[in-house]
Amino acid sequence: GNAKVLLVQIDELHGIDNLKIQSESFKVNTTNSNDVLNLIGPPQSIGLKNENIWYYNEVHQTRSKFGEKIITESNTLRLEFDDLGILRKLNFLDKNSQ
Repeated sequence: GNAKVLLVQIDELHGIDNLKIQSESFKVNTTNSNDVLNLIGPPQSIGLKNENIWYYNEVHQTRSKFGEKIITESNTLRLEFDDLGILRKLNFLDKNSQ
């Protein structure tokens, strides 16, 4: 589309940059919660009913020449650990799949 013409620059990043690339180093059944903390830090949020589910976000916002905020990228990484802290599930959602 022609939306790109309006974009000036990325103004703000909320969460973790290059979340997908970071998440590619995690291996289900091998990576543990300490590995994750060492690499990308604590999660932005944790499952309400299940503290073994961690969420990380990456949201890039920019402003159009009219000053409107535009979200150019929105990604969520969902990690699920077992009670021993071993990664059991990894889901990566971008703004098209949410």
